[in-house]
Amino acid sequence: MQIKYLNLFMSIEVQRVLVIGLPETGKSSFIHALDEVLKNPASEADLRSYGLARDRSYLQKEKAQFLAGEVLGRTFLPEDDTNVEMWFEDPLTGRKGELHLPDKKGEVFRDQWINRQWEQEYRNSLSEISGALLFVRADLKSRNDERIGILATDVGATNTPAKAWDMKEASAQVQVVDILQFISEHSRVRKPLRIAVMISAWDTVGRSGDLRPKEPLQFLRTEWALLFQYLSANPESFTMKAYGVSAYGGPPGALGDLLDDAPHERASLTEEKTKNNKLTIPLRWLLGW
Repeated sequence: MQIKYLNLFMSIEVQRVLVIGLPETGKSSFIHALDEVLKNPASEADLRSYGLARDRSYLQKEKAQFLAGEVLGRTFLPEDDTNVEMWFEDPLTGRKGELHLPDKKGEVFRDQWINRQWEQEYRNSLSEISGALLFVRADLKSRNDERIGILATDVGATNTPAKAWDMKEASAQVQVVDILQFISEHSRVRKPLRIAVMISAWDTVGRSGDLRPKEPLQFLRTEWALLFQYLSANPESFTMKAYGVSAYGGPPGALGDLLDDAPHERASLTEEKTKNNKLTIPLRWLLGW
């Protein structure tokens, strides 16, 4: 889908990419890393920043911490504006794109799960997107033990009162699948919608003793089985690719010698068995560029 903007007598067609993810799934650090990549294109053909974003203050508040390889806080974005945007372009074709994060903390997505509702403005905006980046984490469990009852308690602790159910504690992949189902069934989103599953903290995969698959799609198949099955079983609604992404290039706060590299060079993206620092590859696939 292309959106037309009028800018000083010139009509500009822009394709929009939605950013989806629960709180603390790596969206903020990826946006910082992508910003560095777009500002430092490696060649004349690479995607680059396009200076139309109305407000870049959300990128500047903790930019120093990101550049220094430090952990970002959850509230690095401005409190007075929940919408975040980043503009980019293909210099060879002149095509424009916009990365759109409708909620700075991921609460708009969690509200879909907990309150079964969303804002009308957000719902309407879904008809304008060409694809979506969906963030999950490699270093956090996709499922939890919220429903195994007494098996999750100590033997003999039969007198322990049952913990009240909190929907926020539902497994991450159950929440994510519900979010996607909301988007697919209750909006006018273009179908099949391209979904780039971004597995953040990918640098935690493949460490000593880690037996998990080292290819993102296979990792998704085994570690996020419900999400993988939902996307695979609904080809009329979704087309999927999976990427492993490390926005810092290593564990934030403990990068060591990686700090000698520029942020746009130490960030990494893994597709199948190929690893590079071209964080724009998912954008090109989502937009068909």
